Amino acid sequence: MVTDATPHIRALLRRNIGAGAILDVASRLREDLAATNVLSAMGLAVGTGAPPEVRAALAEQLRRVLASAVLDAEHLTWILAASSIPAAEAQAIAKTLAALRLNVLDGSPEPYGLPPDVWVTITGPDVLVDLLFQPLNVFATFVRAVFTTWQGALDAGARTYWENKLPDEATTSIELFILRAWGVPIAPFAALETAEGAAKRVIEGLDLEPVDSVDDLPWERNPDPFVNQSAFVSVPAREAGGLADRFYGHVFSNDFWEAVEAPYRPRRRMEPLPPYGVLSVPFREIPRLYASSADELLAMCSSIARHVSKQGTGVNRILFRGQTREYTLPRDKTTLKALYGRDDVIEPSLVPSASRRPPSSATQMAFASVLELASVSPAVQQATWRSILGDRQKVAFAQHYGLATDALDLTEDVKVALWFALTRLDAATENDFVASPVDEDNVSVLYLFRVGEFDARAIDVVDSPSSRPALQRGWVSSGSWGWRANRAATRLEAAIYFPGSVRNALALPATTELFRPPTDEPVTRIAQELLERLPESVVGAELARALYSIVT
Repeated sequence: MVTDATPHIRALLRRNIGAGAILDVASRLREDLAATNVLSAMGLAVGTGAPPEVRAALAEQLRRVLASAVLDAEHLTWILAASSIPAAEAQAIAKTLAALRLNVLDGSPEPYGLPPDVWVTITGPDVLVDLLFQPLNVFATFVRAVFTTWQGALDAGARTYWENKLPDEATTSIELFILRAWGVPIAPFAALETAEGAAKRVIEGLDLEPVDSVDDLPWERNPDPFVNQSAFVSVPAREAGGLADRFYGHVFSNDFWEAVEAPYRPRRRMEPLPPYGVLSVPFREIPRLYASSADELLAMCSSIARHVSKQGTGVNRILFRGQTREYTLPRDKTTLKALYGRDDVIEPSLVPSASRRPPSSATQMAFASVLELASVSPAVQQATWRSILGDRQKVAFAQHYGLATDALDLTEDVKVALWFALTRLDAATENDFVASPVDEDNVSVLYLFRVGEFDARAIDVVDSPSSRPALQRGWVSSGSWGWRANRAATRLEAAIYFPGSVRNALALPATTELFRPPTDEPVTRIAQELLERLPESVVGAELARALYSIVT
């Protein structure tokens, strides 16, 4: 059965609606009131090799999204105000949008001065084709990439969709819709037989998520099949019911537990164990190292980076993340014993912010406007934003500025990571923080990641050397959502612990080198200007709560 993709298409489009998208087509809107229909706007841009039935299925999903899309007065006001264009021209654009069948319920078509509860509703697809010009381009480039990637995989002999490698829920679900419509076999256990008539039951006492069937997995929540070459486990015939690990996405049938003991046990134990012990993730152990001095700490980082760079697997870089303390997953001892064979394992928690507080589409749209306007070369950047890569770059920037995302912020500069590990951030106001050194006896942690699975580089996304990600040499992880919220932890190479006193012997960046004052940094400066211009804006208030700055 083909899953409904409209909520996910809507999410992808919404987070790309910004001032840049509107202004980029404003002149065309005013000159051509005869809007193009949705099919020609897409340009059927799903690739010439796409079967007609797949094109039709995608077009129908998109029509449903466009027919139900709404922009409230607050959003439209924000977008027009974010443009910094003269008020008269902004109103001219609003009137043009109204002429293109933009209906305002119980009020004037002018967005200015309307109460927050008045909705600006777009009733037909024509205007949305123009209004969402850039988001549709993002959607189209993504669809082309899916077909190109999977056609190559099928030509190479791929017959089963074994692992989802896409960065987030929206893009994953759209891809799965395309594959189902295309007829690509995507069942991860397609080669295994299910036991006939097996009893449906749920194993009790384990802190795992029950699933009704392991044959019709809820792929939109990205479970990872348990079959894993590094585990050397033979999976028996499966009952209908099962359990899913909501942190790593592995799915187990009920009868699996009778045949396999401690499925997450490491492929090989570290011998001898490091003096500070190990961290545990499925099938692997990660060394916990302790550095008592700054020299020892930096020497450990260099040694690990050299080791990884020599491996001939395409992995040639280490990324870093510093924290003032370590967090662990909230597992009970019974579950740890069942998964690892021991109840004293330490599972690192690297769950992203979106898993704790889902992001608001209003905040995403507002931030899209700010980020596009912060670009030094708008004409060049519009081409960048109109791609799925540009969409991921927006997510990367959002993570570094404090918005909730499915990503984890990392850096390629060890001293930047050490600054975060050795610096306490105390709230001065709702979204301003004061930086100060941690206590000398505080135990901080530096995580070292393999770069192979990280695909959203955040630095130098816009032509601005003073943007926060550029200052922090920032990268982000991706794919940590749904039932794989702790995916980033599987890419750990090592964890190094050290006392706060090592800060005295390290030449760390100054706070002002990593966080420029809001007036000197494009994104925060533009956001502040907009908030001052629209002090009563609900959209602005949401953005203000999400963005943070360091004050000195």
